[in-house]
Amino acid sequence: MTDEPAHVTELQPDEKLPWSARRLLRRARRDGAAGVLLHAAIHEPVRGVSSRSSVVSVREGGKRLCMCSKTSKFPKFAALPPGTHELEFAVTRTRGGTSVTRTVTLRAGEVLVALCEPVQPDTVYRRGPSVDGWRIGRAG
Repeated sequence: MTDEPAHVTELQPDEKLPWSARRLLRRARRDGAAGVLLHAAIHEPVRGVSSRSSVVSVREGGKRLCMCSKTSKFPKFAALPPGTHELEFAVTRTRGGTSVTRTVTLRAGEVLVALCEPVQPDTVYRRGPSVDGWRIGRAG
């Protein structure tokens, strides 16, 4: 991927998640599932056409576990068995994209949360970010 490196920060345990991500996290915890929860803040209209249109995904070993795009904006959860996983957090665009690789160890029932705000077209009411931003960590 050829764009500027993504800006990655640690998700704080007391950080408030978007309501839809909280709802999906609550369901995963109720079911006792271990895995990764992906939420992408995509503010682009479905019918908009731009070279900055992004597809945000989480992959393991080249296999896509979950993804969000302008046509599928809801958070996604991918169940993973407990153990060590090498996950790639990627943002793909028409021209390039970015990716970040992390090795994580999940215990039974533990959920890794990945929040992403990708580069997006500017709108009248909001300027889009200039680099892809990730907040990755375990929710408290």
